[in-house]
Amino acid sequence: MLTYDNAKAGRLGRRLPISQATAAVILAQQDRVRDRFPHTPASELKLLPSPCRNPTGRRAISTDTLHQRHRDWVDSLGTPRTSDGAEFNKARATPYAYWHSYAQRNADAGPRCVMRPYW
Repeated sequence: MLTYDNAKAGRLGRRLPISQATAAVILAQQDRVRDRFPHTPASELKLLPSPCRNPTGRRAISTDTLHQRHRDWVDSLGTPRTSDGAEFNKARATPYAYWHSYAQRNADAGPRCVMRPYW
């Protein structure tokens, strides 16, 4: 189970079921950040720290930077195709689209959907 704060909406301590594979990626990123900022308490570190003017790791990457890095990655991919072989429009690949797809898959699974928590 991933616990996160949605500070913008005033919803702290939100819980999100995630797979073991997703948890492993998050744990590896936490380890990289701890190694990069060894003198900052882990509770004060950001999962995605800003690369600029951030000697302690307490400042998160900006939304604009996150979106630009995501766009650079998507643009570096070959031609993505749907399951029927049609070309997928890369412009539709956005961080929000991932969240929406995740939520929709869980909604489609119905109330008996059981997610195995990692923690």
